[in-house]
Amino acid sequence: LAVLSEKTRENSQLKTEYHKIMDMVAAKEAALVRLQEENQKLSNRFENSSQDMFRETIQNLSRIIREKDIEIDALSQKCQTLLTVLQTSSTDTDNGPGGVNSNQFEELLQERDKLKQQVKKMEEWKQQVITTVQNMQHESAHLQEELQKLQAQISVESDSNSKLQVDYNGLIQSYEQNEKKLRSFSQELAQVQHTIGQLHNTKDLLLGKLDLVTPSVTMASIISQPSVVQSSVPEVLSDESKLLQKELEQLKKKLQEKDSTIRTLQENNQRLSDSVATASEFERRSQEETDSEMRQIREKHDVLQKSLREKDILIKSKSDQLLSVSENLSNKENENEL
Repeated sequence: LAVLSEKTRENSQLKTEYHKIMDMVAAKEAALVRLQEENQKLSNRFENSSQDMFRETIQNLSRIIREKDIEIDALSQKCQTLLTVLQTSSTDTDNGPGGVNSNQFEELLQERDKLKQQVKKMEEWKQQVITTVQNMQHESAHLQEELQKLQAQISVESDSNSKLQVDYNGLIQSYEQNEKKLRSFSQELAQVQHTIGQLHNTKDLLLGKLDLVTPSVTMASIISQPSVVQSSVPEVLSDESKLLQKELEQLKKKLQEKDSTIRTLQENNQRLSDSVATASEFERRSQEETDSEMRQIREKHDVLQKSLREKDILIKSKSDQLLSVSENLSNKENENEL
């Protein structure tokens, strides 16, 4: 009974630990699902925003570059026309009065040189913008590739976690089945022990009655039938004693079998407890690794977002500079026309 009480107490402790482990696993699963959903939302938002942003930026830069190409061609034609006018004016001045004087000619030459320098700067700015856009496209492709790798890694970790959860549930079910068997065998053991106690009591009662009956029977056999009674009483005692001894041996054998079965179940229960503890520790480590990887993914995502914002600022700055140069050129054209 003391062993049975001890095993019952151990089973209660194991049940408590089992419920604690199940609560911890449920909390970890909820946290993992929440992190996966958050990562998926961030990934989708990042992909959509980055693709739309790059598409719009490239379209704007392409439009600006086309406009600048047209302006450069127009300025080149104006420079050529201006050079022709200057040459014609110079020829007219040499041939006769009424043309452009030398000061005006010098001013026109200086203006032409300025326009050439501005055209050259425009070409350089255009080349820089094209190079920047190409670099950003390459970086964007690389960042998208890194993001896909991280998503694949998260998917693998999730599958591994699901497999561990299935194995863990199998161990828990096996543990519960063995616990039920142990409880059933404990009840049977209690019944067998109770039966053995009753048999011992019956044996003691029978032996006491035999001790009381034997002297009177012996005296009667001496007086009346000494030969018949002397032969029958020992036979009755011998048969009852053999039956009791045989039944006692059978009960002892059953008790030994039950004890062996209980020991086996206890060993299995201990192995299952160790397996549950190992699985819990492995799942805890796996969860810690998953949390660490999720933190790294968030950090990489933040770095990617920061890099994209910096690239956007750089592109906007280049676009503003292009617009400023374009406005300056337009002002120069208006001044030249005036």
